[in-house]
Amino acid sequence: MKHPEIFVTGCCGRTSSRCALLAVTLVVAVSLGTATHADAQQPLIIDIGTLGGTTSEPRDVNDHGQVVGWSLTSGDVAAHAFSWTATGGMVDLGTIGTSSRDNSFAVAVNDKGQVVGQAAENRSGCVPPPPVPPGLPPQCFDVFIEHGFSWTATGGMVDLGEYMYPLAVNNAGQVFGYYSVSNFPIAGSEFHAFSWTESSGFVDLGLIGSAPQHHLLAASDSGDMVGWVNSSVGITSVDTAFWWSPTTGTVYLGTLGGTGSRAYAVSRSGDYVVGDSYLAADVASHGFVWTPTGGMVDLGAIAGPHSQAIAASDTGQVVGRSFFVPGTDFNSHAVSWTAMGGMVDLGTIGGTHSSAAAVNVNGVVVGSSTTIPGSFAAVRAFSWTAGGGMIDLGALGDANSRATLVNNRGQVVGVSFPPHDPRTSETTLYRATVWVPPPPSTDGYFEIVSRNSGKCLDVYGASMDAAASVIQWVCHGGENQQWRLEPAGGGVFRIIARHSGQVLDVYGELLDDVTPIIQWPAHGGDNQAWTLEPASNGYVFIVARHSGKVLDVEFASPDDGARVIQYTVHGGANQQWLLRAVGSAAAPITTVSDREP
Repeated sequence: MKHPEIFVTGCCGRTSSRCALLAVTLVVAVSLGTATHADAQQPLIIDIGTLGGTTSEPRDVNDHGQVVGWSLTSGDVAAHAFSWTATGGMVDLGTIGTSSRDNSFAVAVNDKGQVVGQAAENRSGCVPPPPVPPGLPPQCFDVFIEHGFSWTATGGMVDLGEYMYPLAVNNAGQVFGYYSVSNFPIAGSEFHAFSWTESSGFVDLGLIGSAPQHHLLAASDSGDMVGWVNSSVGITSVDTAFWWSPTTGTVYLGTLGGTGSRAYAVSRSGDYVVGDSYLAADVASHGFVWTPTGGMVDLGAIAGPHSQAIAASDTGQVVGRSFFVPGTDFNSHAVSWTAMGGMVDLGTIGGTHSSAAAVNVNGVVVGSSTTIPGSFAAVRAFSWTAGGGMIDLGALGDANSRATLVNNRGQVVGVSFPPHDPRTSETTLYRATVWVPPPPSTDGYFEIVSRNSGKCLDVYGASMDAAASVIQWVCHGGENQQWRLEPAGGGVFRIIARHSGQVLDVYGELLDDVTPIIQWPAHGGDNQAWTLEPASNGYVFIVARHSGKVLDVEFASPDDGARVIQYTVHGGANQQWLLRAVGSAAAPITTVSDREP
């Protein structure tokens, strides 16, 4: 059974998106939080820095662009969990113990900024302890006791207990993971699932399996966990993929006809499990997607005998790689699979090998590809969409790069690292890197068109009044549907209605979902400040600076007059908008009273 190794480190995160190649000018950003881009088509590249050491690696990103992972500290003496945002930079989340050699690692973050992970408390000691009897040298040792943790900006790091392994945290603050019943997870000790919340504390959810036979890799936002169990049949070691849920317990997923299977990931919703399985007679292995209702589906392969499914979105799109040469990690192409379209070869950036690592709900696929035929020393992160093909994302400096995460706003996260051939050498000098798609041009006036309905952002009744409602309405060219984006610094805009000169405003500066959007005279508040974050195919999310929430057509309604509100991002078409230029000349105004109530 092939494992995701060389080009697929990290997790599927916000998951976890043809072959027309785009020539790229190298983009360089070398200081914490700085970003540059080579042209309007290339993403901004951000070096998010380290905690003083030589290496940082990301493990998850939420839909607000908050990145979590781990970084070496000054002198590379320890690894600490970090949280990074574009406005706040990298924050050291600390550790459980007090030793300078304590370690911590963040593994997941929810959209409210709650971070979970593992911490390793150093309990070094000497036998016998000082004072040492004459002639008897002390025998000193390091022991690291593993803990689970939850961290928030207001509450800091909370110890969940020893030998607790959190895997996911949802937006309700529920932490899901597993723990070793006998503390130190020696052979035969039981693994149980658990949940934890700040209000209810720890809850044992029941037996999953025993160590070291059970390998757990991922969990969904509803607590579903996946992995594989290893058992012996005679002298043969056999792996079997499993799915565990709080309602069903452990379910073994079977195979595609062969003797083994492994599950590597589960979608955030818990609806799709992906991995690979041997076929009949173990002559080949194929990627699979499994659902509780549909069972295991063979995804096939492009040309060779092997393929591997690595990540899945909540829409059921699966990504991974398909191998052209048996028995090697170095001759494969990234692939995408959907139930309607089957398996699609995503190609490479000029080289021999590529692999997909993550996909978001908008079909943005990210991963890495070699760039020179026959060479594995030059590797670049890529993004791919059905409409745009594969794009080289660049790297920090004269470096390689690899993308491992993508959120539902299209922000890509991965690492930059020194060029090397992974077949013959290794590197530990990784630098966490963020790629942010550039906003579209904002010159002139625009209609702001809902992807869901094709209708325009509209000030109700062309009212000139403060607090007039903002709705969607069939596009008619009126100035109450024309908007100007006025830069306010730092990528932030005021969105100004042409007919009234008033600005798009979140009512009352409220932070709540379903707060209505109105027009209001400009006062400089953050509830009137907006950023544009690309979704896919030219559409953007319009994000309120004060809340981090997005413009949303209520209930995804297609109707004229539907309210526009702020709401937590979920990636739906009713949260995606197209800026359609109308030019600088005034558009002819039809009597809007004939069109709007």
